Amino acid sequence: MHRRHLRSLVPVFGLVFVLARCGTGPTGPVAPGDARALTLADVHCAAADDIGALIDRLEEEGNLKHGSATSLRSHLARAMRHEAAGRVDRAAEAYAQLLEQVEGRLAHGALDEESVAELLACVTDVVDGPGPEPDPDPDPEPDPVPVIDGTKSPGEWDAATSVAVFTGGTFYHSNDGTTLYFALEVADAAPQAADGFRIRFDDTLDGVATVGDNEVRLRMDTYDDLFRSVFGWGVFDTHEDGTGAAGSSAGVNFFEVSFPLNSGDTNDFALAAGDPVGFCLQYLNNGLAVDTAAYPRVGAFDNCMLDSDQASYAVLTTSR
Repeated sequence: MHRRHLRSLVPVFGLVFVLARCGTGPTGPVAPGDARALTLADVHCAAADDIGALIDRLEEEGNLKHGSATSLRSHLARAMRHEAAGRVDRAAEAYAQLLEQVEGRLAHGALDEESVAELLACVTDVVDGPGPEPDPDPDPEPDPVPVIDGTKSPGEWDAATSVAVFTGGTFYHSNDGTTLYFALEVADAAPQAADGFRIRFDDTLDGVATVGDNEVRLRMDTYDDLFRSVFGWGVFDTHEDGTGAAGSSAGVNFFEVSFPLNSGDTNDFALAAGDPVGFCLQYLNNGLAVDTAAYPRVGAFDNCMLDSDQASYAVLTTSR
């Protein structure tokens, strides 16, 4: 039901009481001409019965004389009758008269503003509707976007999904609306320029190795955008997309890559935020594929890189 907006600024002999819906009551004297914020509890009144309950409580606590309470109930009853009959404007006028009566008694010192603050807010809630529920996180910090520099900076990958892929190895992935970010952290006490990893994707998640399926390889010294052709994996894409960087510190190699979710290249995957994609990765120790450092490992003598199909690939699901 649309109702006429009631005043939220109440002028009283040079004072201005600003109705809010949070915090505690005012303290300290106010000199004429100053403005005081009358901060209220979060009442969220939804029905005229709530106003009646507050009038009853004010009378019981001695903050409202019986005659004043009876007069306020009369305005409330009239507003309720008009509402029941669908006379919205007439109901709003009755609520306005209730407010004016409270404000008048407040101006003459017959009421204490703190004691009636909840009543004023309750009437406003019923007429205008309650204020919006507070946002539990009004200004959330966006997840950090990894900087592709080969260094695992503090907090940079904390929001990413992490997967223990093999002994001493952790794979990370995250994304925003346009880019997939992934990284591999590997314990290696003897870093070398040809250390790196490769990752193959089942672009359509159909379990079948297909011409055009995407592959990325990153070593300490080179980044390559590759794909599967009719001749197999490892073909260089003439339209290179993505970027990568690697570094080593304290016996740990760190490789990080950013790659577009949908570059438009037929030899790259075409993903949207929330889409799944199959993947298989393997560590390259000084450029040599390590059978035990592949993920997923299919069996004692097999891993996802050795299979001609992609049924054993793990699944990476991008976040929305």
